[in-house]
Amino acid sequence: MAGSLTGQRERQVNVAAGGAATDGLVAGRRTGVLVIILASLSIVGPLSIDMYLPGLPTIQRDLATSASLVQLTLSACLLGLALGQLVAGPISDVVGRRPPVMVGIVGFMVASFLCSVAPNVETLILCRFLQGFAGSAGIVVSRAIIRDLFSGIRAAQFFSLMMLANGVGPILAPTLGGGILLVTDWRGIFLVLVGIGAVLLTVAWRFLPETSRSDQRSSAGLRSTVGAFSTLLRNRTFVGYALMMGMALGTMFAHIAGSSFVLQNLYGVSEQLFAVLFGAIAVGFIGMSQVNARLISRVPMRRMLAIGVSLNLAGALTVLVIVNLLDLGLAGLVGGLFLVAISNGLIGPNVTALAMNDYPHMAGSASALLGLMSFAVGALVAPLVGVAGEDTAVPLSLIILACSVFLSAAFLGLTRTRPTLIPDPTA
Repeated sequence: MAGSLTGQRERQVNVAAGGAATDGLVAGRRTGVLVIILASLSIVGPLSIDMYLPGLPTIQRDLATSASLVQLTLSACLLGLALGQLVAGPISDVVGRRPPVMVGIVGFMVASFLCSVAPNVETLILCRFLQGFAGSAGIVVSRAIIRDLFSGIRAAQFFSLMMLANGVGPILAPTLGGGILLVTDWRGIFLVLVGIGAVLLTVAWRFLPETSRSDQRSSAGLRSTVGAFSTLLRNRTFVGYALMMGMALGTMFAHIAGSSFVLQNLYGVSEQLFAVLFGAIAVGFIGMSQVNARLISRVPMRRMLAIGVSLNLAGALTVLVIVNLLDLGLAGLVGGLFLVAISNGLIGPNVTALAMNDYPHMAGSASALLGLMSFAVGALVAPLVGVAGEDTAVPLSLIILACSVFLSAAFLGLTRTRPTLIPDPTA
């Protein structure tokens, strides 16, 4: 009975989201096409964040600055990604999904070029903020499009498929960045991002569907945006899931910001080996997200979240205890970071689906707040991992543990009163 009701609700959402055109888009093989389109847009984030990671020590030397200031270039990008979603998400609820994406990609290309010619670290920090701000449109609108088309269990499965596609970014980006550094310097990485932006613009212009019907869009402008944010922030359960998203990704962003310095400077790992290790951890993230996609039709989302939170805490404790107290070296560090990564493969899709499920008419605003929490936490933790210098793993491990503890608290304290979505046996 519950599965039937879930299926009926999802079919109603699909019809409301775009009529016959939308139904055709999500049918059969075209679902895979939609995954590729949306993943191509949301991959801007991983590319902006991860591609230049192998070059962080080189940037520090070339610009004659500190590790903490170089990590601020990552924080600036994450802050831009967070704040930009607050703009692009609500705008997409008013004008449709396509226009913010097109403008955002063009802005991303311009900002990437400015990064490539930055004369000092201060300018690079500013340009990285602009790069993230513009690139955020593809991320926030992609989530909104999924909510336009799907709800409940199907939405969680689709978010898991998106993570499969998005996981290619963290795998390929550092490897591509390391390869670029073999033939040019870190500035060439940002020029490559300009070219990638041009490809994404072409893909979006030709293939991105408009899933927000004009008769369902908000016409109240800023008042509607403020009202949507107010509605979402008054809902304790939504706030709890948003905090979970932020803290879970906080553990990942701490790893992203600190692992290149710790692995290369503390353990003597080369730029190319770092890219391989980083990619191996990302493979674990991808694999677990696909395990989630297969199990979610049979296992309640709350149970999957509980497993993910437990794995996250186990990984955080592994990094802290094994690396800093038992001093077991590189294998212990990589193992702990691997547990943190695979936990995000369970937490991400389920938290996103649960948080957005009740807000089909403000999907852009809900997506924006989830993105704000995610990238704002990342912007906060990124420079903190370098406060004690780049030759220690202590700040990295403490920040991962703190985010994991807050993640567990949000899960147990803010979200457990919410009725769980019952798996749809027909999904």
